Amino acid sequence: MDISKIEKIAIVSSILSTFGEDALAPHVDLNRLSELCEESTRNSTARQCGEATVSVLNKIIDSLSEEGEQ
Repeated sequence: MDISKIEKIAIVSSILSTFGEDALAPHVDLNRLSELCEESTRNSTARQCGEATVSVLNKIIDSLSEEGEQ
């Protein structure tokens, strides 16, 4: 499964929103993460970010479905 950079950021953003910065800070370099996200989303619209979230969710569902068939 190929996942684009903006799709990866969508996944990371969802995880960060779910657990919160305080819970992840001891385990993740939040400064580095912030820099990477800002760099990648600087040229992306909110619509593109939303589409990336839906796209990666569908890719994961398809992948899980394929694994279940095997």
